[in-house]
Amino acid sequence: MCITPYPDSPPRTSGYVTIPSMTSAHPARRFFRRVSTTLTAPAGNSTLRFWRPKASLRRAVGLLSDFRYEQTRPDIFYGHLAEDTVGLIEALWRGATGRELAGSKILDVGGGPGYFGVAFGDAGAEYVTCEPDVGEMAAAGITLASSVRGSGMELPFIDAAFDITYSSNVA
Repeated sequence: MCITPYPDSPPRTSGYVTIPSMTSAHPARRFFRRVSTTLTAPAGNSTLRFWRPKASLRRAVGLLSDFRYEQTRPDIFYGHLAEDTVGLIEALWRGATGRELAGSKILDVGGGPGYFGVAFGDAGAEYVTCEPDVGEMAAAGITLASSVRGSGMELPFIDAAFDITYSSNVA
């Protein structure tokens, strides 16, 4: 089934965009249903309530304004992005498990030069990064003892070794 801006009119080749409807069999619906059943919050809790305070115009403007430093002062941009990411993951983790982030084992696939490692370390998490590019690992001069060189397509870890696995800004 397709929808158009005018439900009673047939789809046209010019002037209208035809959008397929999302049936329950649509891959995106299956994915989000699987995620929502995987991250089930403790009884009576809603994971969403931990995210609401994070979704703000102030946050968006702050991150966007820092982007101007991405090339000239990457420590400013990526440092703030890392702190923001820790806050988001911490909120999701708390909402899904009822536990704090401190002490959790986190794998960052494509962790780059280490800005996220510093931020997760400050939050008390056990952080490991898996990065394929040695040049990227050394770019900021941050040394992390928990850096592993490897591919995100073939992670060099056993299953269930981490509480949280995530990836940010990976091409």
